[in-house]
Amino acid sequence: MSDTLIYGICDSCEKKYRVPSADKTYPCKACGGTVAVHEIEETRTASERFNARRGKDRGKAPIWIGTLLMLVAVGTGLVGYQVGWFGTVLGADVDPRLFGTNIEAVDAALAEAWSAGDAEGLAAMHHPTGREEFFVRLGAFPEHRAWSAAWPSLTKHKGELEGGSASAPEKAVSSATFGDSSLRVKWQYDSNVGRWFIYNFWITPTELAPRVESFRLAWANSDTTALRPFFSVTKADQLQELFDKQLAKAGWNTQHPQLGKVELSGEEATRHPVGEFLGVKVESVFASGDKSILIRWRFDQKADEWMVSGLQF
Repeated sequence: MSDTLIYGICDSCEKKYRVPSADKTYPCKACGGTVAVHEIEETRTASERFNARRGKDRGKAPIWIGTLLMLVAVGTGLVGYQVGWFGTVLGADVDPRLFGTNIEAVDAALAEAWSAGDAEGLAAMHHPTGREEFFVRLGAFPEHRAWSAAWPSLTKHKGELEGGSASAPEKAVSSATFGDSSLRVKWQYDSNVGRWFIYNFWITPTELAPRVESFRLAWANSDTTALRPFFSVTKADQLQELFDKQLAKAGWNTQHPQLGKVELSGEEATRHPVGEFLGVKVESVFASGDKSILIRWRFDQKADEWMVSGLQF
């Protein structure tokens, strides 16, 4: 379950508080005024925070799953480790370079599949846990990143061990650049089956500005239903309710005000893998008459898209 941070602001002294519910108002401890909710943020899941504290990455899969899959593959005569999870069969053979301890060979296999735009081949490198979701994520790249003609070639790619030794590896990382963006892939070596699995895949977020302009167009419909594509699936209802509440409070529920000049902040810090752990606030602030409308954003790596996570106006 994801955490949800709900913030209220005092209508009198503007002091900000974290509050338990978006449906209530609270007395201000500083001046006695009324604290009402203006912002909801979705943060990392509890498991993500736990793994971050332990110095591990999200989504690390248990080794016993790999062992179980190999036993199934051997027992049924399947070759190439094509059996997915829960009976799903991937069409791509696993690159034989993943069966071995040489991380440089594994990195080369990754780079070749990437440059060929081989989503099936890349998905076959992923651990069975989350493999289908990873395949769907890769399939969104051509549209979200304008790669319909071809995927960009990786440059300066390299693979390095992060745990274990050359003869008995445990973890590794592949890093590469393409244009002014970068890619980081975390690998786990399953010694029971003698192969590497992707378990974490980070890519530089898409540019925020086009997403903000799409939000502007949706806002102009004066209907919060049109904003739902900008909310994560798990928080869509809650965020729409919050928008409705704040718009009604401002007297904008039937006609949204025109959004003027916009200023973006915080985006640059997200262009590096550590940015997601730094709690960087990515915001777009629109001028609207004598007021400003602040929209907070969070890049969803799984959806490969910027999503609204909070608001204030």
